[in-house]
Amino acid sequence: MNTYTRQVDAQLMESKFTADVEIRGSYQVAVSFDWCSRSYRFMITRWSANGFNGFISRFHQHCPRDPKVFGTCSVEQGLQASTEQKLLCVYQATADVFRTIDLIASKHRRSLLEYAIWFKHAARVDMGTYRDYITTLACDAIIECNLMAPNVNYEDVRFQ
Repeated sequence: MNTYTRQVDAQLMESKFTADVEIRGSYQVAVSFDWCSRSYRFMITRWSANGFNGFISRFHQHCPRDPKVFGTCSVEQGLQASTEQKLLCVYQATADVFRTIDLIASKHRRSLLEYAIWFKHAARVDMGTYRDYITTLACDAIIECNLMAPNVNYEDVRFQ
């Protein structure tokens, strides 16, 4: 599979921006964007390779999808989609990750990173649902790119 790139319009806390989305082989996604004078980058790999079937099943079960755009997925026939339609599913899911980050940021403001860590470790998550799947990916992204974290340089402290 080649690398495909596209831009996704996104917003965080009412500030709009464009994110660069690069889909690599096995549907790994690299996202980069500038927001509030800082550059951010994160990867989404959970739906790549063997994880794609679980992702696409959740994606299609979540809400009605236009079969001309996203293909179809059923228990009987499995996924019926072209490569382009699969890529559009991944782009849509990436946009859903950004919408989820915006929802979390709007609710928790300066505690965004703390919320993401709490969600990953303490929230009751049903990874069988697209809702919790995307929320988990959003929290992974927040943690990975250290989104909205204070600009602090930490001294390395280790066990002696």
